[in-house]
Amino acid sequence: MASQPIQGNIFEPNQDNQKGYSYDDDYYEEQNNVFDNASQSSDNEVQYDYYYGDSDQDEAEVQEISQIPAQTELNRKTTTQLDEEATRINKAFNKDKKKYFRNYIKMLVSKQKKRFESDEFSLDLTYITSKIIAMGFPADKLESLYRNDRKEVKNFFKKQHQDSYKIYNLCSEREYNKEEFQNFAHYPFEDHQAPEFQLIYNFCKDLFKFIYEEGNGENIAAVHCKAGKGRTGVMICCFLMFSGVYEKAIDSLRYYGIMRTKNKKGVTIPSQIRYVQYFEKALQCRYNLENFPRINLKLLKIKLVTIPNFNFFGGCEPFFTITYFQDNKEKTEYNSLDNFKLQKYHKEPYIEFVLDEYEVKGDVQIQFFNKSLLKKKEKMFQFWFNCAFFEPNGVLVLDKNQLDSACKDKKHKQFSEAFHVEVHALRPNQQQEIQIMSEENGYLQVNKRKKEEYESRMKMKQGASTFNQQNIPQNLEIDKINIFQLQKNQKN
Repeated sequence: MASQPIQGNIFEPNQDNQKGYSYDDDYYEEQNNVFDNASQSSDNEVQYDYYYGDSDQDEAEVQEISQIPAQTELNRKTTTQLDEEATRINKAFNKDKKKYFRNYIKMLVSKQKKRFESDEFSLDLTYITSKIIAMGFPADKLESLYRNDRKEVKNFFKKQHQDSYKIYNLCSEREYNKEEFQNFAHYPFEDHQAPEFQLIYNFCKDLFKFIYEEGNGENIAAVHCKAGKGRTGVMICCFLMFSGVYEKAIDSLRYYGIMRTKNKKGVTIPSQIRYVQYFEKALQCRYNLENFPRINLKLLKIKLVTIPNFNFFGGCEPFFTITYFQDNKEKTEYNSLDNFKLQKYHKEPYIEFVLDEYEVKGDVQIQFFNKSLLKKKEKMFQFWFNCAFFEPNGVLVLDKNQLDSACKDKKHKQFSEAFHVEVHALRPNQQQEIQIMSEENGYLQVNKRKKEEYESRMKMKQGASTFNQQNIPQNLEIDKINIFQLQKNQKN
């Protein structure tokens, strides 16, 4: 009995794609199975078996039919149509395959960060709230193969937010033409470092004004650094407190981690977390941040309790540098090699460096290095602090988990579990006082009133739509969000 012809069109569109193909693995497997059944003729034309069955009787009947002139012409036309369809499918397959692998590479680079995925866009981009976006660097040329493509980013904002967005670049190591985006601002600081404290306030003030005081209520902001996680998280977390979403740094940091990453690890560098905590204190104490003073300190000594193990036989040969901001740039001012002779430490209970009242001001970074045999300079750990928030008793104690780089040593191979650093300092008698704002004029109080005015305007504006809601998390308006309920929902 002759086999029956194939019923229906094997290239019919499915629900995923109206063009007749989809981007998933099932599609590629299906198309490969189709083409595996094809055989190549001498002139490289694709030929198909149009009938099921493989018995000799079936082949004889097919051969007999093909001798009929009318049927031969029909077979020729059918073959031509199928060849054209096969060519179209092959082109679409190759195009989609390239797009699939390109997006796959970007997903690998994104690691645990959440992405914005739709039929049109695949971006390292997350809505932290309905008004604030965190994203990776908008790159071009070769870098766009594994980071956000700048053209795709521009198309995304043009379609989703038209002329109601502003880009905030936090990178100090790279820039691009600010005219590529309609609204642009630059608040730079170094990767894996804490920002200058004054920079945080300037950023928050600018962002609050753009979202709540300018435009017609549809403004949104996109913040990015290189990876769009650490530095971006510091500034967004501070803004969440500045705008009254959260009062505590711990809640702001936890919320950002949930929204930006799959593993809930947003801001992880201890010094960056410390500066978010500083900003919380400044807001709660109603410090006047418009021109925040650079308070002076005189460093007396730095003490390392227990000896780090960086040399082959254990121990270390440490030295350190002290850096602080000058004209918005980091500047190394002190190197212990100029004042102390290198010495190897191994079994001692602690290491102590007496500094003879070395004066520092504002934001201060201290980095410790090891002088090894193989490397001239091997970084051990670092930390940042701001002199205005130094401990009242004159001693700053930082445990291992509060030190950048050292906190990664979970198995205590290089730093013992009890390792910590003590910084002893003295405040000069003549101090520039920090101005305290009145209770009614504190930033939280003023911003609350401005937000109420903004919300009132939005209620009066009928049919106001902030953005295209497709693929955007719901219920993320900037207001009080129960962080614990959010965590529960994430687990479910």
